[in-house]
Amino acid sequence: MALDNEKLTERPALTNSQDTDIIHVVRGNFSYQKEAQNFNAGSISSLNDVGDVSVAGTPDDYYLQWNGTQWVAQPILLEDLLDVVIDENTIADGQVIAYDSNNEEWKNIDIPTGATVLNDLTDVNAPSPQDGNFLRWDGTEEEWIANNVILSQIEDVVIDENTLADGQILTYDINEEEWVNTTPSFGVDEFIDLTDTPATFTCQSGKNVRVDYSTNPQELIFTPDYMDFACSDETSDLATGRVFTMICNRDYPYVSAVEFSVSGAPTGANLEFDVELNGTSIYVTRPSIDAGEKLTATASTQQLIIGLNVSYDIGDELRVIITQVGSTFAGAGLKATMVYNDRICV
Repeated sequence: MALDNEKLTERPALTNSQDTDIIHVVRGNFSYQKEAQNFNAGSISSLNDVGDVSVAGTPDDYYLQWNGTQWVAQPILLEDLLDVVIDENTIADGQVIAYDSNNEEWKNIDIPTGATVLNDLTDVNAPSPQDGNFLRWDGTEEEWIANNVILSQIEDVVIDENTLADGQILTYDINEEEWVNTTPSFGVDEFIDLTDTPATFTCQSGKNVRVDYSTNPQELIFTPDYMDFACSDETSDLATGRVFTMICNRDYPYVSAVEFSVSGAPTGANLEFDVELNGTSIYVTRPSIDAGEKLTATASTQQLIIGLNVSYDIGDELRVIITQVGSTFAGAGLKATMVYNDRICV
């Protein structure tokens, strides 16, 4: 304690002081008295020698505490602190000491457990969630509410109720950056509606459909059927007369032409042919190979079948006849190609 020099100068003089005199400091003021007692100051060598102190046999970490009559060495308990209140009626295992700012003291309380389920949170209203529920923010109630979510509630989905119909799908609109309901286009129901098939199917009965590799992109086109057959050897001079006969073992419908070629071109005169169905010519204008040429396809006069098409049925007889050969060189190596399943319409 710091001493006030002024107060020291004001104290009464200590006269006739003896060894037993004691100076008392009371609330910062000095006073003195003579005590008529036998007090030997020289006998105090430890705290326990003081009359109102009992510290004999004190273990480590003990403190002096006033018990009403003397200072006693003992351990400090939590309940001994002035700002700690332990309620013996509520004290229980696992409790903690928490500060009560209203009463400015520490009290024993149960450990706050906080939320154990989502609905324990103050801003969540989900007492009985169902399978598939979502939490949706309700700005009016300012809480998260458990509820089902429907498609139209999704942020980037726009459902037009005026156009909504059975079978519609959601398609993405990249300009609007949203999904909208639209009627799907699942292609076509029939072959003829495909975009890479022939533009018309009129008069195409019996024809085949094949890929046309000459186009880009490739597409399907109608093609007839072909039957190739030889009408001579490769080296002998051709001569007039029948050079091929066949009894049909299948149908050959819609024959549109019988084209001829030679490996040795006729000279001096054209090569001319006839084709018969059961002994009757099928031509209005018969096919020919011009002198110096090898194909009927390059002839100056093209063949024309009666009625544009003729059909050979099973059992019919097909005959090929040379009616004229080259006058200088007859020609050699005759072959034929019958074009069928090629209906001609006019």
